[in-house]
Amino acid sequence: MTYLPANPDDPTQSGQVTVTQDTPAPSRSPTSSAAAACRSPRPSPDPGQSIGTGPFTFAAACSFDGNPEAYTGTVTVQPDPGATTATSPVIEPLPVGAVCVVTETDTGRADTTPPPVTVTIPDVDTAGTAQVVVAGFVNTFSAGTVQVSKVLDGAGANLAASKTFTVAVRCQLAGTGAGTVTLVDRPVTIQGGQTVPVTDANGAPVLLPLGTHCFATETDPGGAEAVRIDFDSYQNAAVVSGGDQTQALTITVTNTFGAPAPTTTPEPPAPPPTQESELPNTGAPIDTQLGLAALLLAAGLILVASGRRPPRRER
Repeated sequence: MTYLPANPDDPTQSGQVTVTQDTPAPSRSPTSSAAAACRSPRPSPDPGQSIGTGPFTFAAACSFDGNPEAYTGTVTVQPDPGATTATSPVIEPLPVGAVCVVTETDTGRADTTPPPVTVTIPDVDTAGTAQVVVAGFVNTFSAGTVQVSKVLDGAGANLAASKTFTVAVRCQLAGTGAGTVTLVDRPVTIQGGQTVPVTDANGAPVLLPLGTHCFATETDPGGAEAVRIDFDSYQNAAVVSGGDQTQALTITVTNTFGAPAPTTTPEPPAPPPTQESELPNTGAPIDTQLGLAALLLAAGLILVASGRRPPRRER
């Protein structure tokens, strides 16, 4: 707003002025101006991410000379990419002495809504220069990141050390309507013992605003007997909470592998059967058999000898 001091020699430039939203004040009236400014005490994310980037909307209601609605209107603040401070366009013209209450109506998902700020439109300075009074607001934005950690468990965990797993990570935020807004929905490839952050297209960790719910699923367990995910649904999610530092959310996926099946050694083939003798096996040792053969031979001789009697002499 620009202040144009009244000419004391021109009576047409002096008098009471009532400013309304529909009826702007004449430029000859003693006026100054107001503006709204916001500041984020935490670094803004990279351009394209939706934390602390605005826009921010403010409503101003000014009273003057008994009129509680001498001015009512709204103003929008849009920070430049990467900026942590921004100031609205000047609200003008406003009469000197007007009392304005400025309220932030859209905080751009800040942690909390700052209280209204009341300012009084000042007179010109000693040099006759119009003054601008600024209603200041501080918007605090909490932020978080999310990462996935893979744990291999069980008697067969060492056999799965070289496996690569795919974990689908989803982060959602409650919307202004009945549904939710999906901020992250992407796969993460990971091996046992690793912790992998969820990153954007530039490889930087994705920044998540206050209240974001993050959870994961694993479509292929890699032959595991069991899979346990500590945050596996919107109702059972890791949630970004308020704080002065960026919060790191971790989703842990544990795959349990059983002991491998025991390996059996094949038995060697049986040896081929040996060729048996045609003679019956009596079961006696060979020396005994020879002895028996000798006895049998001797007995045969005796029988032969006993069978041959000498001729009987007849008398």
